[in-house]
Amino acid sequence: MNRRRSTLSILLIISLLATAAMSVLVQDRHDALLPRPRVASRLSGLDSFAIGLLLGGLRGPLVMVLWASSENQKINKDLEDIDTKIDLIRRLQPEFDSVHIFQMWNKAYNLSVMMANIQNKYAAILDGLDYGRSVLEQRADNLSVLYQMGEIYFNKLGNPVGNPADKRYYNARLAAETLPPLNVASKLQKGQPGWRRTRHDTLLDSNGFILPALLAPPSQAAALAPLGYTGAELQFLDVYNTPQAGAFPYGVHPIALAYNYYKRAAVLQSITAQQHVTIGEGAVASRPAVALKYWADNMWEHARRLEAQTLGKNLPEEKLDLEPLTASLPINAHFLDLSQNTRNLLQEALFTYRRATDVAKHAETEYRQHIATSRGAENADLYFSQIDSAAALVELLAADTDYLAAMAASSAFNPPLVPTAQIDSRRRSAAQHYRKAIDLYYFLILKYYTEDDLATLIYPSDDYNFTTLEHYLGSNLAARVYPWAIGQKFDKANIRNADPALFPKLHAAVTAHVTAKKLFRENAEDIAEYETYIHRATQRLAHLQ
Repeated sequence: MNRRRSTLSILLIISLLATAAMSVLVQDRHDALLPRPRVASRLSGLDSFAIGLLLGGLRGPLVMVLWASSENQKINKDLEDIDTKIDLIRRLQPEFDSVHIFQMWNKAYNLSVMMANIQNKYAAILDGLDYGRSVLEQRADNLSVLYQMGEIYFNKLGNPVGNPADKRYYNARLAAETLPPLNVASKLQKGQPGWRRTRHDTLLDSNGFILPALLAPPSQAAALAPLGYTGAELQFLDVYNTPQAGAFPYGVHPIALAYNYYKRAAVLQSITAQQHVTIGEGAVASRPAVALKYWADNMWEHARRLEAQTLGKNLPEEKLDLEPLTASLPINAHFLDLSQNTRNLLQEALFTYRRATDVAKHAETEYRQHIATSRGAENADLYFSQIDSAAALVELLAADTDYLAAMAASSAFNPPLVPTAQIDSRRRSAAQHYRKAIDLYYFLILKYYTEDDLATLIYPSDDYNFTTLEHYLGSNLAARVYPWAIGQKFDKANIRNADPALFPKLHAAVTAHVTAKKLFRENAEDIAEYETYIHRATQRLAHLQ
């Protein structure tokens, strides 16, 4: 019996050695047919399957050791060789989506905040994205990894919580790095010993169009193309990659990239059996619309800053403080100067306003498409305010585009940025859009941000009479409200059908009552924000009229 066991043990050892030798031969043959870049470690150059064959039953214990070691290093803030350990964990556990999601998050969030300066933080975030791309090289179109890439672009690079200066740094740097570099490229290429990520990959050609390779469908996704998914890296940014849309002459914004990866994940979810390992179907499906809205908001702020610069204004930190800087300026206001720098800033501002308008329209469409699906219909009430907010933003941005274009046409730039012949048509268009924006922002306040008890009290209803109003509002306010309320009947549910001319009066009545009674308003910040946009549009209309 002992002899049989010894023989069996020897055979098992021989089998393991033969398997290891065979894997090495197969790998050598593979390298002969398709040479790979030279790497510093032979083990790190092997694919996951080869490593599994080499290690056999030792893979599990080795993973446990690597996990414990890397986590201890993170706790002790000792980051030496931690990237190598994380990469080995990826190769040893290639089939576990949860592992990949955690490690992407680990690099982009945990490790990045340990860096001493913002440049190193930025590089650590890019490392998290590189990790995801390494997974996708072996597991193309993995929904969970694509979604996590969208999260990193969105939360870490596009809209990070905290210092607004960090956000502007990430936004500007990434957008600039997606354009072709002006300096000579490094002699070291990705995958070679000594190479380290210091900048984002170039995504655009010298004219601002997406590189063809990033829009080319890979062969493995051909079966999904008729269903709306080509598998191209930046498939869902192609709609902006046309001469008519303007392409990306100033680089690709990180939230634009977030939208692309969110959209890839959402479409894969809808046409395949894939599901995210931890995130619900509704959340995955809604993220493209959310990203588009934030992309439009970011472009909006950037356009405001550019506009203020052309007019010689000092730039505040907060976005809302930008609104009054240029709101009261007339069409014939003078720019800072007629230099090439000011001309370039003005040209970029006009483009950015147009791009923000297009993206806001896209966001509204994406939200409507989402709530038309079974997943979105379940929580449609959550998205109605976002749809109406996007619609209001479209009007305000379109008006601001026309107004700035009319200012440019009235200026003395030579050659002119906007033909002088367009002044009148731009003025009319701006006025029309500002009026619509005012109506929509009042509607948003009255529909979504006015408390139910105040709406019941002040919005016209069946028992709307002067005595009731006088009792609740006081004789002075009741006398102001009652005449225009006769014959009206609506509440928050159907206020969309009311005459928009009544909206300012309704809001004024609510505000007067709140002030008189010293009531607390839970949505005071949102209301104040929308009132700021209304005030800007009203000031501009006064000049246009």
